[in-house]
Amino acid sequence: MAKSSDVGFSVNYIIGRFIVYIRSSDLSRKVFANVRPDAFHLVVYPFGRKLFGERNILYMTGQEHKDLQRSIAPNFTPKALSTYIELQQRIILKHMKSWIQMPESNTKPFPLRFLCRDMNLETSQNVFVGPYLTNESPK
Repeated sequence: MAKSSDVGFSVNYIIGRFIVYIRSSDLSRKVFANVRPDAFHLVVYPFGRKLFGERNILYMTGQEHKDLQRSIAPNFTPKALSTYIELQQRIILKHMKSWIQMPESNTKPFPLRFLCRDMNLETSQNVFVGPYLTNESPK
């Protein structure tokens, strides 16, 4: 049964799991500040630990999590994010233009899954590694 609230969250209890959906950023900060092994932990996705790995920041707690979070925080300042957006836009537009020029784009539907994957990979690699990638590195 779902319960909705004006305070920025809703909850569900499904198959032995208590699930909280938070839509308020202030409440999210309060909740995430209290994630610890003896209280509750993030599931993110049912197979998340296998998918992302046990040592992923999503599953860290305590001082280890705080230290890692502090070390990557500069990557998410408004100035840094504005740099990423500019780079992402250039890459996305480049890929979309190439898709339009594909012969099959004018005749019949075609799958975009791998095209989008390649675009996302290039975007991520360029944002996080930048000009240090060689032409062969992405492969």
